[in-house]
Amino acid sequence: MSSQPEDDRPVTEDELRQLPRWACVAFAARCAKRVQPLYRLPDDHERLVEHVIAVERAITLSASAADQLKADAESAADDAASADDAASAADAASAADAAARAARAYADDDYGAAYAAARAAARAARAARAYAAAARAAADAAAYAAARAARADFERLKEYVAAGNERFPQELFGPMWPDGEPEWSVEGREWQRKVLAGEIGSAAASKEEQLADAERKPLIQVTWDPTEVTDEEYATLMEKIANVVHEAGGRRLVRVDSPSSGSYAIDVPVPDPEPSFSGGGK
Repeated sequence: MSSQPEDDRPVTEDELRQLPRWACVAFAARCAKRVQPLYRLPDDHERLVEHVIAVERAITLSASAADQLKADAESAADDAASADDAASAADAASAADAAARAARAYADDDYGAAYAAARAAARAARAARAYAAAARAAADAAAYAAARAARADFERLKEYVAAGNERFPQELFGPMWPDGEPEWSVEGREWQRKVLAGEIGSAAASKEEQLADAERKPLIQVTWDPTEVTDEEYATLMEKIANVVHEAGGRRLVRVDSPSSGSYAIDVPVPDPEPSFSGGGK
């Protein structure tokens, strides 16, 4: 049984203003992270990977704001706002909006943006009931759980600040879903993992088409031992590679081969006529 208090009151802007700015940004990032799995676009969207990465980057930057340049946060906020514009579903748009506003809270020292991020995250969680229309009761319970978890996060932050601390690593928040992760979160995380691994979207083209196209573009060769590397570790690696490619000017990662050896060739399209990013390793 969870020890979380039965308190689902929304955190108000006045309450946030009682905390230092860094704590507000940490709270905004946490709220955005909770609903990040709701960000979803049609599988054939031409900027699918770019937008999924943009949402992740905005949340990551705001979560570790003390170690980031504000210019990077501004760029991340703008990219996440574009991801918001690309989403038509209410839950997806609100999830991207939460990410964008969390980054903006750091870039602009803006309490209002931190509050707006928390509100957007709450909207996304409430909208998730439509995503799980076949299990409305479960979806409603998840929205309530998200509200309770957000309140608990805020109270934990407040205690941490009162103790004189000046930084709050995200790990100190504890479990994202103390009473169990809702189905929409599990499914959303898996969908995003597949997007970043090149299993959805442009990777849906035939293997022959992908390999032919890959001959004209730089590749990253990733080799691992499936008996030693878990699916979660592989997904984390692919996410980090995708972020590096994006920051280097690339548009997306596309898995172009999957030999039985477990060696994946990753297509790295870049906008320049001449390849500006390449790499390899095992």
